[in-house]
Amino acid sequence: MDVAYKLDCEWPHLASGKVAEVFPHWQQQQPQLRRFRSPHTLLAFLHSAPAEQTDAPLLGLLALARHERLAGRTLVQVLLPALKTRADRIVHPRHLRDEVWELLLYSAWDAICCYPLERRRLRVAANLVLQVVHRTTRELHRPLLADNETGEQTPGWLRLDADDDGRADRDPGLDEPLAPTSSLPAEAVVLAGVAAGVITAEDADLILLTRVDGIRLALVARTQGIGYHALRQRRQRAERQLRALLGGADVSKRPDLDPVLYAGPLLLHRHARDIAAGSEPPVSRAA
Repeated sequence: MDVAYKLDCEWPHLASGKVAEVFPHWQQQQPQLRRFRSPHTLLAFLHSAPAEQTDAPLLGLLALARHERLAGRTLVQVLLPALKTRADRIVHPRHLRDEVWELLLYSAWDAICCYPLERRRLRVAANLVLQVVHRTTRELHRPLLADNETGEQTPGWLRLDADDDGRADRDPGLDEPLAPTSSLPAEAVVLAGVAAGVITAEDADLILLTRVDGIRLALVARTQGIGYHALRQRRQRAERQLRALLGGADVSKRPDLDPVLYAGPLLLHRHARDIAAGSEPPVSRAA
């Protein structure tokens, strides 16, 4: 029997039984779930509402999933229609279909349990699906990638204009920092960029997905229905804006630090630099 079919058959019993029993407790912990009468209405909303309206309840479920297994199972059911579509698009021999689904579900559970709630608060459903497909395809093609890794990760975050093959495509008009003043995580830089209005929240999300999480830009483009080159140009423009914002600040990938706490000092640094230079703050692009 098909794995997805099994999950679909199992869900109504869970939604009316075990999940329904704990749902009031979830609503006490996560206020964004209180508007839904039952797990059935929650799932119907998440499958039909515009993406921007689903972020809050999804974040509530993700927070619960860190310690509530049934919340994780609910999120798997939320993702199931998208996973079915992606499973059909992944090229694999017919006899490996069950193995592909096993990888998809393992990747989905991993993405749910490890979702970065603090820095991925927009387009949550799309981010989850991207994480799942990325991890699944990497596992399927791991023997091919072992000797030739071609990811989008950029180890040094000051190399913001690095090309997809790792070459730096630096704007000669932008000078490197002369004396780094502080160590900032990549998340802090993009948060500060959004707060300063030099990049949009969508641009910040794109940079974090492809530069920090290592999801291939081509995969993001296919998932969002955007041309690869157009998306690449958009990322490059945003990264140039961030480089200009940084000025003398040093950026390092420090996931152990709270990015929200470090976004403030970066903004103060920029404000002081603008005052010293007698320049006006940039016009917001995020409005």
